[in-house]
Amino acid sequence: MASGACPFRQEGAMECTNTTDDFIVQGTRPAAGEATLLIYVNVERYHGPDSYDGAEMLVGVQQGEQNFRWFSDALHVTVGPGEKFVELAPARLQALPPGDETEITLAGTLWCRPGAQDTSTAAAGEAGGG
Repeated sequence: MASGACPFRQEGAMECTNTTDDFIVQGTRPAAGEATLLIYVNVERYHGPDSYDGAEMLVGVQQGEQNFRWFSDALHVTVGPGEKFVELAPARLQALPPGDETEITLAGTLWCRPGAQDTSTAAAGEAGGG
């Protein structure tokens, strides 16, 4: 799913939440070297399953006292029927300060874990990150 400074593949289910005007996909999981990987996607001006431009994505890796983060607010995403998944078009995320000039490139599908009404959950993976 992601290559570059922090390669990883997300395969497990993630939390998906439908709020008044946002659709949020988020999850954390263990990564390589006892680190923790965070994935967060926010679809602004959400009105139901459809394609959206300008979605925000944050990927973070925390290992001990070190914290690495990459971000974009220009993603093209598609929220699938029944809010069961979010398809991410190929995108580049830039490092946030105090990070260096690294970037990650990603694309793929995040699957939502079944949940209560107005709350679903999406995909998390196995390979290490960061």
